[in-house]
Amino acid sequence: MIFILFLLFHYIFSKYRDKWTSDQGINYLIETEKVFNLYSLNYFKDITGFDLSILYEQIYNESLVSLNNLDNEKRKIILEYILKYFFEPIVNNYDILYKFNQNQYDALVSFVFNKGDIDKLTKNGNNTIEQIYFSINSNDFITIEGKKSDDLLTIRTLEKQLFNKPV
Repeated sequence: MIFILFLLFHYIFSKYRDKWTSDQGINYLIETEKVFNLYSLNYFKDITGFDLSILYEQIYNESLVSLNNLDNEKRKIILEYILKYFFEPIVNNYDILYKFNQNQYDALVSFVFNKGDIDKLTKNGNNTIEQIYFSINSNDFITIEGKKSDDLLTIRTLEKQLFNKPV
């Protein structure tokens, strides 16, 4: 009985505290992924180096599925699952401190989706919202293996615009 109450409390508290990516944010990620074919460029490595694009492809089916062959609804279902369990918790940890608005949150989920974390961007919670905004498309976050990427610069610029967009 106590365990059931604990689970109920946890469920209610989690729903109250945690944010999730809006439809606008999910659609932004789907369009960005289609335009830049991101999963084939190895942008989706988490901080341990694990290639999350493989996970992205395998969640829908045990065999590898080409994301380009999936309709938008299936892409959205896969993306929502991945965001909920892998990327939103990272942003939610910082949301407790910063209280991001929905556009800021969506932009940071996109950032985490591409980079794996936001520790460096937030300086482990020491940066202000304004400092985060100005750092999003800095040189630290637009390189792949030490080389500047025009695709990442474009993505970071779009994230920065979304971050600053009024709700």
